Amino acid sequence: MPPLSSAFAHARDQALQDEARHLTQTGGLGLMAGDLNTTPWARGLWGAAQAQMRRAGPAWPTWPNAWGRLSVLPLDHVLASSSWQLLDAQTGPNLGSDHRPTVVRLVAP
Repeated sequence: MPPLSSAFAHARDQALQDEARHLTQTGGLGLMAGDLNTTPWARGLWGAAQAQMRRAGPAWPTWPNAWGRLSVLPLDHVLASSSWQLLDAQTGPNLGSDHRPTVVRLVAP
């Protein structure tokens, strides 16, 4: 849910932290991507970073996708465990959604 209330924001932050912790505990290649309904400077992503997930690529504005080019907030993220190496990152084309896609190329060493 979007963080429309403090309860929704807390539930989102807790879910991000729990999922990031689960992905990194497997010891493999953890990856979390999508509309996480949080900005890079919000508490929700800090908890994921503490679980050893890191941003894969810059925090480009992806929402709203107004007329296919005007976006204001970076709400769509790719978080990766430290095993991944980033090759390329960009904002994708207008696909008809209210969000612009975030496109990354990652490789495992």
